[in-house]
Amino acid sequence: MAQTLTNGQINCLDPGGFSSITITKSMTIDCHEAPAAILVDVGNNGIAVNFDAFDPSDTRKTVIIRNVNIQGFSTGGVGINLMGVGAGSLVHIEDCAIDGNTSTANGIGIDDQRGRGALIIDNTTVRDMGLDGKTLIHPSQVDICNEVFAPTNPEVESATAIIEAFALPENAGKGVIQLNGRMVELLHADLARRTLAIAQAIAARSKAAA
Repeated sequence: MAQTLTNGQINCLDPGGFSSITITKSMTIDCHEAPAAILVDVGNNGIAVNFDAFDPSDTRKTVIIRNVNIQGFSTGGVGINLMGVGAGSLVHIEDCAIDGNTSTANGIGIDDQRGRGALIIDNTTVRDMGLDGKTLIHPSQVDICNEVFAPTNPEVESATAIIEAFALPENAGKGVIQLNGRMVELLHADLARRTLAIAQAIAARSKAAA
């Protein structure tokens, strides 16, 4: 990392597992050619980006992370931690998987502590974190997080159809029913109610803020 120039690029040529890293300059980490995993120690960050440690001459303040698997093994702290003032900075996370950072009460996949700065997340999966939301420290983050966590219209329609189907008199007491040619169980009804609850909560908050 120290030998990579500002605005340089690190390409993964061979698959492998690597230890946690801290980024203190504009750079790209691209592992599309070979899969790479960062193995997170207990309670630590997988990737830390500290914008306060960037050289003042590094005005681009851009970090791109592509196709990296960050594995916390259920004991990691934070998958990707963005720190510092961050004014004018950009972090782009693309085609990554962040898994199993649950050493804290609520695991954190991507923790953006910057007061300002842009964050773009494309085709990235955050899973097994022990929670279903994100802690925000700036109002500008609310709209994009509501957009990401809100169920889509097709998901809401599907959830509504499942709940309505189980509510029919002919399905009373059944644990499994047929809906549109597929088997649906009571666990799907529970998930459907949760989906609608999330959608309604986000819609209510958005209406109140308008």
